[in-house]
Amino acid sequence: MIMDVLVTGTTVAAAYGAGFWLGKTDRKWTENAETAEKESGSLSEADQRKNLWQEHRDQVQERLPSGAKRVMLGRAIGSPVTGEVSYFTEGTRRGALIHSTQGRLYAPASGKITRLYPTGNRMLLRTEYGIELLIQAGIETNELEGLYYRPRVVQNEIVSKGKLLLEYDPDGIQQEGYDPSVLMSVEDAENYRDITVSDVSQVKNGEDIMWVRK
Repeated sequence: MIMDVLVTGTTVAAAYGAGFWLGKTDRKWTENAETAEKESGSLSEADQRKNLWQEHRDQVQERLPSGAKRVMLGRAIGSPVTGEVSYFTEGTRRGALIHSTQGRLYAPASGKITRLYPTGNRMLLRTEYGIELLIQAGIETNELEGLYYRPRVVQNEIVSKGKLLLEYDPDGIQQEGYDPSVLMSVEDAENYRDITVSDVSQVKNGEDIMWVRK
């Protein structure tokens, strides 16, 4: 099922106000991201990204009317695995990094596998509503040349949300000296007006964690 709009709150006015502040603080956060990262040079790159997104979420929550909750607008994207999630921005890409030991990666939305990379560790999924997602298990693991990976789909296959896409061995990847975390990013983020994220740090496979709106 496609989620066009999910609104939770006490009043319609609160919902509109939240939506306004989501857009405003998102732009402010994006403009200040580079400066904030430079000022936090003592932190790792992953921690810097996580802190930026946490600050963004805090700014949104502070501006909501009393008793209101965040407004999630747009198309929902689930988590491909269960684990601890943080968020990042990198050029025109924005997405989620999930630390997981699950070893099984599932489709975060329904769509088509438009590219399955030969190394088996990553793929492109174009969702049924046109958003292109890059999904990969392991960071910079191309040199493993497919070792520890077993794709469960083929290129151009149509998949439903929750379909098993990939089996992999997080322990084996880590023993080789690589980070087995799962990365999922919106590849064409510059074409969208707003990308909002969940405010939870622990997520389950299939749980919605991002909402993308044109």
